[in-house]
Amino acid sequence: MRTWTKITRRIGSCSWLFVSCALLLVSGCAGTVGSSNGGGGSTITVSSPSAGSMTANSAQITWTTNVPGDSQVDYGTTSAFGSASTLDSALVTSHSATLQGLAASTLYHFRVKSKDASGKTAMSGDATFTTTAATDTTAPSVSITAPNGGATVSATVNVTASASDNVGVASVQFQLDGANLGSADTASPYSVSWNTTAA
Repeated sequence: MRTWTKITRRIGSCSWLFVSCALLLVSGCAGTVGSSNGGGGSTITVSSPSAGSMTANSAQITWTTNVPGDSQVDYGTTSAFGSASTLDSALVTSHSATLQGLAASTLYHFRVKSKDASGKTAMSGDATFTTTAATDTTAPSVSITAPNGGATVSATVNVTASASDNVGVASVQFQLDGANLGSADTASPYSVSWNTTAA
């Protein structure tokens, strides 16, 4: 009986140790989860990503985060992006990144992302913007190709011209003494019929 009693106590002691170890293991797991969440701090989130100040070759992307984080934008002409802005490592809650070297009149996809001081990262979904058309600062060139300069004409003659432009020629309007001669010609070769007897 004494031997049985001694065995019973050892089993009871071992059972108590087993329960204690089990409790310590669960407590340790909970501590690991809390650590991966920044020790109970807020998880970083991004809000209100938007594009503005668009030009033919640039756009400004802005967004906010609930806690300070760095700033970077993925962008490209498809939802696969393919390019990224230079990482701004300053930890802020109001973010801004300017995208340069864009193509005019082009639809771009973008997403913003920020990483906080503890290494947690937040990323927005896909959004889009379209750059503006290029500003045309080059005037078109046009010249009369027939009749030749200084030629004497009579009756009805066909006046032709050539025109070119870095963007494209929409139409050519012939004029006589400041007044329109016929309607604008929208296709090359540009020409108009001129009744010289009415001149």
